[in-house]
Amino acid sequence: MKDKKKLRFCMMRDDLSEPVKLILDELKITATEPEEIVKQLKAMDAKKITKALDSNAEKKMLVPTVDGKFHPKNTQKLLEEGKYNPVPYIIGFNNTEGAGMLGSNFTEDFPKGLSEETAKSIISGMLAEGIPADKLESVNKAVTDFYSKQLDDGDKYKWSKVVASYFGDSFFIVPSIGQAIAHSGAGHDTYVYYMTQQPRMHHDDAYAGKIKPKAVFCEADHGDDIMLTMGYPLMNCKFIPQAGFSDTEKKLSKQWMKTICQFAKTGNPNCDGEKEWPKYDTKKFLELKWPYDVRTDIFEKRFKFWSEKIPALLK
Repeated sequence: MKDKKKLRFCMMRDDLSEPVKLILDELKITATEPEEIVKQLKAMDAKKITKALDSNAEKKMLVPTVDGKFHPKNTQKLLEEGKYNPVPYIIGFNNTEGAGMLGSNFTEDFPKGLSEETAKSIISGMLAEGIPADKLESVNKAVTDFYSKQLDDGDKYKWSKVVASYFGDSFFIVPSIGQAIAHSGAGHDTYVYYMTQQPRMHHDDAYAGKIKPKAVFCEADHGDDIMLTMGYPLMNCKFIPQAGFSDTEKKLSKQWMKTICQFAKTGNPNCDGEKEWPKYDTKKFLELKWPYDVRTDIFEKRFKFWSEKIPALLK
């Protein structure tokens, strides 16, 4: 990585040469010209490519890259320069982004409850992708202390929750709040939602069908809001085989789709007769659940930790 002076708060890199090399080496592709690399990849068994990507996956993340054209600069740099499109903006995230499918990618023991040693090792490995080696120990300690002190020592899922919270905050919640603060601060209409509705199919056999249950501490997982947005609970065809949705989830999906369509048409998500969704300049956000609720910013400590404490450790 070219720049490790501060932790990245966006899933973007200036250079993807390192992960690309790891993938190509594992696939035994020695070509250097992009056209030839693509040609060999197209001729390769998809399962072989998937296996190469899954092996040591945290070091092979292929994310948006600064190319000088579509992405003229790193989005973090654009934020710092105050360059945003002057349009209304909805930003959202879920309350346990890292506690479901993403957390389970680390180890099959994740839903059962990780040991402290394993949790710290996972966090250290992920932090190593964004900070210098000489700062890794102090940052890892700060992160694990920050999240573990919020949990009961008797909680068997404590260290899984620490990993989940770290992952969800650093990859999704903190960057989203930073974007919301910046966009709203520039005078543009900004709306933030926070999904807490737990899909029944992830925890209730009556709705799960053949879907594998998620960890008991997973509420609204990464991507669960997309199901509501696309109206999965209202569809006759099965996008999610064997899964069922409750009447509450159907009502919530219908209302949420109405809200999103209203925003797409007018730039304002509020519909007559429904709970008002305030702009984020009030530090209020919509809690996406049935029924809708509006809450005051609950992320101040977490955002301050990542935007002040961690950068201070990296100096």
